[in-house]
Amino acid sequence: MANKIMEKIGVIALIVGLVIAFIVSLFYTELSATVIVILGILGVIVGIINVTDEEVMHYLLASLVFIVSASALQGLVGVVPVIGGWASTFLNAVIVLVAPAAAIVSLKALYEVAREK
Repeated sequence: MANKIMEKIGVIALIVGLVIAFIVSLFYTELSATVIVILGILGVIVGIINVTDEEVMHYLLASLVFIVSASALQGLVGVVPVIGGWASTFLNAVIVLVAPAAAIVSLKALYEVAREK
């Protein structure tokens, strides 16, 4: 029962983070410190709660690829008229959400590797 609740909290944290990223990107071209902290905290929650031991490698690979590709895409979409500013800010906000989760999951993976020796 408690496991199901924790899973739901992790999913809700991810969805709330994506919604915040979307809304903030509609109205601002840069992320404020408050938004960065909120997205970072949500990312930590996702990293702690959402990723199971079986999903660690997939999650780390997917988050690494997303962070690298989204960072590259920011420059590309930034020059597109009308949606460029919005898309760039949105990608940046999602990176801020995903990076702490990836850091937490990678620390968990490093701990597991060290513990097995």
